[in-house]
Amino acid sequence: MTLIIDDNNKCECGAYWQTIGFCANGHPYPNKEKMMNPINIIEKITEQIKDSNATKIILTKMEGESLLNSLSNLYPDNCEICMGKKGGTKGNENIIDGKTMCDYCSVEHFNKQYFKKEEEKK
Repeated sequence: MTLIIDDNNKCECGAYWQTIGFCANGHPYPNKEKMMNPINIIEKITEQIKDSNATKIILTKMEGESLLNSLSNLYPDNCEICMGKKGGTKGNENIIDGKTMCDYCSVEHFNKQYFKKEEEKK
């Protein structure tokens, strides 16, 4: 299965946008002071689906962008070790020994290195 990840949806600093309207480094979303709440957009879609006469779901461009941005954060992170299977936060990866790792894999890597050094001391 192939996952398509929108790597162009980043802040100027390179961090991914979060659902709260800021990038992972705290910069505000540039198109609007505050992104639209994705829950409100989903409620609007739900109401349109419930309408028996509706044949299309209509969103404004900003609603669509906000919803897509929120959904893109559900994609797996770019961890080179576990390939996003451990559930790390996208945009919060660490570069350790030249490899991109999620927090879970970076802690495991640190523990292996630390305990290896402790064993060598004995």
